[in-house]
Amino acid sequence: MLNTALLFLKKYLKNNPSLEQVDIDLKYLPSKTTDLEDASSNIFITLLSIEEERSTKSPYRYERKTDVSPARINIINSELALNLYLMISSSGDYVEALKNISKVIATFANKNSFEKADFEAVLLEGDDIDPLSQLSLDIQNFSLDQTNNLWQALANNIIPHIIYKVRIVAITPTLPQATTREVREINVETKTL
Repeated sequence: MLNTALLFLKKYLKNNPSLEQVDIDLKYLPSKTTDLEDASSNIFITLLSIEEERSTKSPYRYERKTDVSPARINIINSELALNLYLMISSSGDYVEALKNISKVIATFANKNSFEKADFEAVLLEGDDIDPLSQLSLDIQNFSLDQTNNLWQALANNIIPHIIYKVRIVAITPTLPQATTREVREINVETKTL
């Protein structure tokens, strides 16, 4: 699922006519020792972190099974929604890197939410990847301190970049957590004292 999301975003950017001449790579940033001024103009998509989206999570979902008698109810864990924090950065000449980041921002400003049909249109048949049901991107705002800490943690020089929070519905569990009988009626008996 993670590779599907990242590969889709890479191909979606590559399909943008303004970014056709730019190499777009899914990988870690070039090392600090690489002379970025001499490097060719590249865009790097780097996964920074993954978190579970808990705000939309319900504890369970229930499926009624009528193919058995008496009917049963399967209790299944809810869908797993993930947030990916992606950094899209550009190396090479500083002015060209700024242009590349501007083109990325414009591309995702035009369309920042994707459905299953979008995946099927962009991903090739040979990719052998199941499309995701949904993906949306939001720009993640970092303060100057957070940005400085991030680049220190990456042990790299600051280059033009933007960070997106990518929301995906990743996994829909199918195996039941438990099975119970269907409730047909409720009887309440009262005693008089």
